[in-house]
Amino acid sequence: MAIEKEKVTYEDKNRTLKVFDDWATGSGKRVKRLFCGDCGSPIMSQPDIFPHMYMLKMGMFPRIPKPECESFAAHRHEWQGKHDGLEQYALIRGQKKLGEE
Repeated sequence: MAIEKEKVTYEDKNRTLKVFDDWATGSGKRVKRLFCGDCGSPIMSQPDIFPHMYMLKMGMFPRIPKPECESFAAHRHEWQGKHDGLEQYALIRGQKKLGEE
């Protein structure tokens, strides 16, 4: 879930949070990937291309909210189905929409 940084606070009381700097991305820009150093569970990502946003990993929430848009729609597999009624971006939210030239 993409959310503005100012809306997020997190604590690392047990000092288990680890960071991996991922440069092998579609944009070629770095994405900081934060994860639990004990179990490896992903927590969130911090993409350099969107310095004001965090990408929270939805597996840590009991309920997943309805999406507002679909990013990376150009890479959607047939078996995933289409999400009618959502803005669909070919790659990144706020850039070229799916089907635009």
